[in-house]
Amino acid sequence: MNYKKLCSLAAIAVTLFGASINQSAAQTTGTTNLNVVITPILSISVTNSDVTLTFDDLSDYQNGVSVTMPGHLTLTSILPYTVSLKANTSTLSGGTGGNTDVLNASAVSVS
Repeated sequence: MNYKKLCSLAAIAVTLFGASINQSAAQTTGTTNLNVVITPILSISVTNSDVTLTFDDLSDYQNGVSVTMPGHLTLTSILPYTVSLKANTSTLSGGTGGNTDVLNASAVSVS
């Protein structure tokens, strides 16, 4: 084989090889389906289990008392939810010191 034919074949090979590289590097577009499965989650966590309500005077007993506790309850859900509270008994007792008063649980509200 002579030198001219060898150079010609090499030039053709480089040209074809370069064309195939350009074709394989070409970007194409298309569509696909994406399925996302989200498992329902529901959790509630209490930051501090102790809540202290202080009744100092007659107004507190007549109007009630409240305490603000930011971040006390953390609810996580991807579904709609309702928070309900329930007392273990119909009356609340067990005050500190000499307090033996009993309070109807129905008189307590949480907001």
